[in-house]
This record gives sequence, structure tokens and C-alpha cells, in this order.
Amino acid sequence: MMTNILFLLLICGNVKYTVCSCDAWRDDGRCGGDFLAPNGEVAQCDPEGINPCCSPYNWCGHSEAHCDCDDCTDYREPGNLAWRDDYRCGGNFIAPNGEPAQCNPEGSNYCCSSHSWCGSTAKHCDCDGCIDYRITPCTTVATCNPRAVWNETACKCECENVERCNSRAVWNEDTCKCDCRPLQCLPGYKLNPTTCHCKCKKKTCPAGFVFDKSCCKCKCRRFSECGAGQYFSKETCQCETGFITVS
Repeated sequence: MMTNILFLLLICGNVKYTVCSCDAWRDDGRCGGDFLAPNGEVAQCDPEGINPCCSPYNWCGHSEAHCDCDDCTDYREPGNLAWRDDYRCGGNFIAPNGEPAQCNPEGSNYCCSSHSWCGSTAKHCDCDGCIDYRITPCTTVATCNPRAVWNETACKCECENVERCNSRAVWNEDTCKCDCRPLQCLPGYKLNPTTCHCKCKKKTCPAGFVFDKSCCKCKCRRFSECGAGQYFSKETCQCETGFITVS
């Protein structure tokens, strides 16, 4: 029995325990100094997360105040970075990842000038040879309607304002306005695109007639007194000879 126990102790003594790398940083975003990670060591920042750098104030982040200061610590692998510490960029300057150097899209110098320097002025971002690394370049730029603006991030036209449509209409993302739901109007009526109601379509009436919006018809302007053996015709708006047949 004692022999078996000693044998197990010898086996366990040779086992090497590894600590998960995720135990090296904290969930609250604190790092360095007096902030310990779950593994008991000074807390780092997740090198593959969105906040891979530790600032002098012991917060993980991704800005220049976290990554590019004297007391900052960048936990990313140097060989994976697409930009350089000297702010040079372009084809003649190679980044640690072996590719032509870019500029940090989340830093304060996110554009590469035509002279291969990272910066954020118009000479870095808005010239013919400039590259703005904040924006994914669109392959095509569409001409938007007057109610829309071009979104360079999404590479599409988007409505500048979204209106609330009435119950008879639906919002159209393509035209950026409320479109009436399909509605069949009666003869003599047409659809009002503003109110989405059928309204009377005015027409030119013959002499002696006037247009009546209430019934959307031409009606006699006035009725005349007819003589003996005559009757007033609403069709012609004049006295006709004969008798009215009552059915």
C-alpha cells in the first residue's frame, strides 16, 4: 500500500501544470502596477483583443495614449503590427509584419501622406496620394438622391432623415420618402401621394356645367324653369321637349 502511494506521488510530482494565457489579464480592463491578474502576476492586456495596450494610468486601451507613450506597454506581437513606431508609411517603408507600412487606424495619425508620413491633417488625408486607413475604400461611389448622403464606411447611400409615415404609407429606403400603399381609386379619382387618399380628379366641364368635387362630376350650373311640355335635363343642362319617363 505504501509503495503504491509513493509511486503516485512520484508521478504527480513530474506533472507540469500550465496556466491559460487568458489568466494574464483582467475583466475590468485594469493592468500593470498593483493590479494582479487571475494567475497572480501583474495584469497584462489581451494582445488579440480590442484593447491590447496598457497606459501609464493602468488601463487597457488601443489609443496612442495607451500604446505609443514612453510608459505604455503594447502586448501585441511586434511581428504582427502593420505600422511603424517612426510614423513612416507606404511602399518604401516596411512594417514589422513584412508588408508596406500603414498608419494606425485607431491612433491620432491615421493617414499616410504622399511623402510617406503618418498624420491627420488635410495634407495627410485629403490629397491625391493620401491614404486614410480609417475608411475601407469603396470600389464605386454612387450618386445619391437629394434626400440621401454617401456613407463611405458602408459604401452605400443612406437616407439623411427618416420620416414617420402615416398608416397608409411605408418608408422607402431607396427614395428616402414615404410611399403610399397600393390603393385602387374609383373612376374619376386619383391617388394623392401626400395624403395617400383618393381625391377627385378635376376635369373641364362643358358650357353651362360646373365641376362638383363632392361627387366628382360635372353638374348644371343652374336650373331653369321650363315651359309647358318641356322638362329640364341634367344631361344637357337645358330644357328639352317631351316627357320624363318614370320607371
